[in-house]
Amino acid sequence: MHRPPDDHNPNDWDGTDYAEEFFDPEKRLASRRSQGAYEDLEQQTLKNTPAAGPGYVDEQPIIDAQIRARAQYKCERCGIDLKDRRYLLHVHHLDGNKLNNDPSNLITLCAFCHGDRDRHRHLVAELKPDDRAYLEGLRKERGIS
Repeated sequence: MHRPPDDHNPNDWDGTDYAEEFFDPEKRLASRRSQGAYEDLEQQTLKNTPAAGPGYVDEQPIIDAQIRARAQYKCERCGIDLKDRRYLLHVHHLDGNKLNNDPSNLITLCAFCHGDRDRHRHLVAELKPDDRAYLEGLRKERGIS
């Protein structure tokens, strides 16, 4: 489906359509049913997902789930696969604006790669020891230190 160019990024599709698809439950469900890929996304993905934190839109967990799925649950920086521990795959706002949920502004990063970003260093320090060991093991398999 052709989408009009976004005023902020001519290479991106219009963010209004994105918002309508994700924030209007009827459009989201109808769209997914018509594609033959309907699953109860909110039930499946949000079961163990915490509510949106301060400064984020209420629908942030739904948006994050879509971005993780788009990336096939892999870190877009180091490439490790986090299908088994999706909570260790964070969604990062490239421009730092928590309200800018345009898909071109969102990437997936493992907790280590996210921790390399300015103002995110605390993320690595807050990891549980078994999660840290899991990430280190995956990175070692890929030859990443």
